[in-house]
Amino acid sequence: MKLSLIRYRALLNMALSVVGFEPSWSDAAVDVEVIQEQEEEEVPRLYCLPGQLERATSGVPGHSTLARELAFFSRPSAPHAPVVRYTFRDCLVHPHGVEFAGGHIRKSSARLQRIPRGPIKEIPQAAYCMSAVSRQYFGHWLQDACATALLARPEEALLLDVRKDWPHAREYVNAFELRPDTAANAWVRELSVFQDFSQGSSKRQRYATLRARAARHFGPPAPIARPLYLRRGSMGVARVVLNEEEVIQRLEREGFQVLDIDNLRGAEIYRMACAAPRVVSMDGSHLNHLYFSMRPGTSLLTFIQSDRLTATNFGYAIAAGIHFGVQVVDRRGDGYVVDIDAMMRTLELFPA
Repeated sequence: MKLSLIRYRALLNMALSVVGFEPSWSDAAVDVEVIQEQEEEEVPRLYCLPGQLERATSGVPGHSTLARELAFFSRPSAPHAPVVRYTFRDCLVHPHGVEFAGGHIRKSSARLQRIPRGPIKEIPQAAYCMSAVSRQYFGHWLQDACATALLARPEEALLLDVRKDWPHAREYVNAFELRPDTAANAWVRELSVFQDFSQGSSKRQRYATLRARAARHFGPPAPIARPLYLRRGSMGVARVVLNEEEVIQRLEREGFQVLDIDNLRGAEIYRMACAAPRVVSMDGSHLNHLYFSMRPGTSLLTFIQSDRLTATNFGYAIAAGIHFGVQVVDRRGDGYVVDIDAMMRTLELFPA
């Protein structure tokens, strides 16, 4: 297809979105395949001291409300939305998303950048694995985009971003045996896109495949099994534990070892976490290393900020078979303070 017509498609979609016209994926697709029907699952126990969740003051700004996050922590069962493949024809894929017939999929809020510059590769068939959240957050990229990549058919090129500013992303792509296409702009004759955000049976089967590949790539666990304190460091949004040295000193008396994410390769994190019976850490995307390494039946205690309560990692931990605990930490100035006595009492709640 001529470049002028491809760019016209992008301009037309921009104009249609301005006036509010946007077809649903079902209406725009030439084929819809339900890979997994909706499922319902009992929510396992949350390990948390009484009154902790009531300390929270806000959900994740711009993403979720406090009421929504509290509801997930408290409900006895949770639905897993269907996993669905939608097939579109004649799509433009560019660094900011996808343009399909009358609509688009956004990875960013960019507008003019949706008009492609430079060469455009023509691809007969491809699978698109990205979303706005998986482009923005390492954890969603690792849990969602990489797992979605396993839904690609053998004949489909894999369209999966690998951000260079995420130090462990390339390691995981190699460990998971994924081979993304590197074209910045592509005209795809037949494109698969997916509804695949739930943690149901389909996603868990793919997690198992990724875990097995990671085990082969990263090697055996550390020879000595020790509980870990995972130091978040400077990764992602700043979440400073103001009394972190006191936290570490207390945990070290209980036999914990400190792992500093900033200074370790993915393989080193994997081997240490694979041997750990329990882990303590600030909440954040860095915890997603653990869901591909920690064994089912082990325990994870997270410090969740009172002004940024999220149940996302609870869902991931459930899917990985990990006992999940929460301690809500309050903001003090530029950081957060951990109640060390509450931390130790919460750790006592976990199975031995």
